[in-house]
Amino acid sequence: AMHAQLPEPLTVVALNAAGEPIEQLPVTFDVIRGTGWISSTAGQIEKPDGINPARSLVVNTDERGYAQIWLTPGKQSGAAAH
Repeated sequence: AMHAQLPEPLTVVALNAAGEPIEQLPVTFDVIRGTGWISSTAGQIEKPDGINPARSLVVNTDERGYAQIWLTPGKQSGAAAH
């Protein structure tokens, strides 16, 4: 559905050369195409400028090395839209 947050977060994991999690590493997530937006919390709309939903967020990895955001797709859909 248009403007419905995806049911699962987009997640990355940061590991060192030994395969151990890297904690508190800043990870930048960007929406570079389409009209979607991202949030660091499920069900929330973050507006860093007070007006527009976030299209770029920096999230620090947790103790497991995970950083995640929640994507709400915009008006366009399909492989090239986001």
